[in-house]
Amino acid sequence: AWNSAIHPALHRHADLPFVSLSDSERSFFPDLNYVATVHNGLDLDIFGGGAGTGGFILFAGRMAPEKQPHIAIEVAQRAGMPIKLAGPIESKYQNFFTTEVRPQLDGRNVDYLGDLERAALVEVYGEAAAVIMPLAWDEPFGLVAIEALASGTPVIGWRRGALPEIIRDGVTGVLVDDVAGAVQALEHVDRLDRLECRSDAAARFSLSAMARGYAEVYEGLRASSSL
Repeated sequence: AWNSAIHPALHRHADLPFVSLSDSERSFFPDLNYVATVHNGLDLDIFGGGAGTGGFILFAGRMAPEKQPHIAIEVAQRAGMPIKLAGPIESKYQNFFTTEVRPQLDGRNVDYLGDLERAALVEVYGEAAAVIMPLAWDEPFGLVAIEALASGTPVIGWRRGALPEIIRDGVTGVLVDDVAGAVQALEHVDRLDRLECRSDAAARFSLSAMARGYAEVYEGLRASSSL
């Protein structure tokens, strides 16, 4: 519902039952007839639990202003940690990347890995000490967050959008409000249990968990329609 281009169609069918990806997503279009929230799921077999011994933090995702990779770099620099960035550069954001991100790349402490294939990205997830998500918008879900958790990697994320629903604050990551909070969180990120991150992803964000969620929705609708 966050994609405004489809809002006219949603208006015409607002009385139908809708399932949101997160409770937060509903704020984009609150007038729909929401019957449940079912989080996205992953094929956990793709993601191995990494040891997080790479000595760097990771920013994964589009090189876009709303994702704020330049802020991720600022956090890493203030925390005195190397950072790796991975993700596509969309043509409409090429100038943003050129002006805000590229000047900070040095191939050592700040390294852009490009738009990695899945296997390579999974490996980097597992090596990272943490994944950082300094969002500048209320992202309706956040596949990067659950991919990180599936890899056993805690997430340092801004307290907005769906991240408070995904991150168990102080357990599988830390929710923060600004750069200073993120820097402070990184000082203690090694205290978070990577096995707990992985098990939480398995419990809440697996394909089977997602399938169960939708099956419950369908069963509930079937039962209510038969009354």
